[in-house]
Amino acid sequence: MLCRVWRRRLATLSALGVVMLGVTVVGARAATITEFSRGLSPGAAPFDLFAGPDGNVWFTDEGMTPALGRVTSTGTINEYSSGLGVSADPYDIVAGSDVWFSDPGSGEVGRITPSGTITESSTGLDPGSTPTDLAPGPNGNLWFTDPGNGEIGRITPSGTITEYSNGLDPGSEPDAIVAGPDGNMWFTDAGSTPAIGRVTPAGAITEFTTGLSPSASPGEIVAARDGDLWFTDDGSTPAIGEITPAGTITEFSLATPYGVELSPGSVPGDLVAGPDGNLWFTETGSPAAIGRITPAGLVSQYTAGLGAGSQPDDLVAGPDGNLWFTDSGSPPAIGQIAPEGTITEYTAGLTPASAPYAIVPGTDGNLWFLDDGATPAIGEVQLPPAVTTGAASELTTTSAIVSGTVNPLGAGTTTAFHYGPTPALGSTRASIPLAAGASAETVAATLSGLPRGQEIYYELTATSSFGTTSGATDTYTPGAAPREEITRARLDNQLITLTTPSLRSCTAKGAALTAILTSTTIPKSRRPKLHFKRAVFSLDGKTVRHLPAQLSLRVGGLRPGLHRLEVRLSYRERGHKQAASKTLKARFRVC
Repeated sequence: MLCRVWRRRLATLSALGVVMLGVTVVGARAATITEFSRGLSPGAAPFDLFAGPDGNVWFTDEGMTPALGRVTSTGTINEYSSGLGVSADPYDIVAGSDVWFSDPGSGEVGRITPSGTITESSTGLDPGSTPTDLAPGPNGNLWFTDPGNGEIGRITPSGTITEYSNGLDPGSEPDAIVAGPDGNMWFTDAGSTPAIGRVTPAGAITEFTTGLSPSASPGEIVAARDGDLWFTDDGSTPAIGEITPAGTITEFSLATPYGVELSPGSVPGDLVAGPDGNLWFTETGSPAAIGRITPAGLVSQYTAGLGAGSQPDDLVAGPDGNLWFTDSGSPPAIGQIAPEGTITEYTAGLTPASAPYAIVPGTDGNLWFLDDGATPAIGEVQLPPAVTTGAASELTTTSAIVSGTVNPLGAGTTTAFHYGPTPALGSTRASIPLAAGASAETVAATLSGLPRGQEIYYELTATSSFGTTSGATDTYTPGAAPREEITRARLDNQLITLTTPSLRSCTAKGAALTAILTSTTIPKSRRPKLHFKRAVFSLDGKTVRHLPAQLSLRVGGLRPGLHRLEVRLSYRERGHKQAASKTLKARFRVC
């Protein structure tokens, strides 16, 4: 019995996937799809791909000339076949100490260096092995399933291969494998005794069957945020299943009492942990759909936006907070589904008779996919930047600092905040430009001169060569009157206090700085009594006012930033003619 992914390939013939990762938080935007075919060998049939540690995308090619391929961020394709066996059939591909791949055709596993040197080995594999699914595990090891011999294999960074079967049920056919949150590897087993299995770093295997339906056929498996493992079951009673690290299995199918159920004829396909904390899956049955299941088991299905002959296949979580999928149906498309379930499909840029199949996010911030249609190709999907409007801070009656995050998604990006006292906004404050990249960066801007006492609306936008994206419009309420800064000094029997605005606030240019100077007699003090003659106020060393002690100082000529206020007190002790002085110093901020 072939593993699940092989079954899918035979069922769809040349239907391989293509999708690209999307962008931001606010709705769907037009995707720019580009396909590259120059460099692929005649009769190519690209099958699996992943984003390599060298910044390139690597793929397997099961065509007339089996090969390993590499595509750069600019779309340059190179294929390598020297070093592959006569019966080679490159299958899964992942990153380890090098780029590693499985070859069930030759019964070997192999590696390829960044320069394209291929080495295959069967040492450590038992006769009849068909290594298929690969996954990184603890301690830098790679693990793989071997449905041909019913075994689980481990590859060390140096290339030493060991296979384990003790603990597997008779007739086992391990399929997909993934690293679990408990430090073990977990796999699905669609053999004669269907099970979910666990293998420790030392190779100890335990299989769990209680909770699976009698005709279960476990396929994909992923680790979720809730600490459990989730899997698909495309047996006679299709279901989405959950298994805890302790081995407790729960399946959610047509009989689930938890909410909307899977449709009759539904066949769960790919499964992925979504950025919203839920599990998402494709349904390739009738009707085709994109499904979502919560950690509590509540299932929802979405079909609006899919084509009439849709066949959703591969599914991936995007850096924009949405999910993206390939659709090898009629018409073929790349699809986006937002967390609330809105589906948008894109076809522009795909070649005629396309068969999009596998999709991954690249390290360059774009999405890359395979197309095994009439014109085999490697495809790239590019979208405008991903944007999230953030919070406002340092609130005063007339100013605030607003922030947000922007992922340039592979292209140089400019950013700006739009703001105003109504949802129409109206004012713009530019923020920092961002270089091309694939990670979210924080941007911020200071808004000042705002109308006092009014709610302020603002949003963050980002623009690249692929378009403009706006985050959600947010609001903040201006802060209360600024808190005060207190400067004190003791002069004989008097406590002198200078009150100025807090440094956490700022005084707008053209406004007035309020300063209050007070003197309070210290109770029961036996120090000499003082008589004040005058107080001189200075801004940055320049005298601006004498008494009265409470005054407003104009700051219109001062640059934005920190400034110094000094008060020089002149006084004498009662009964003495000799005068003395004392200087109090405070700082304030102009915006």
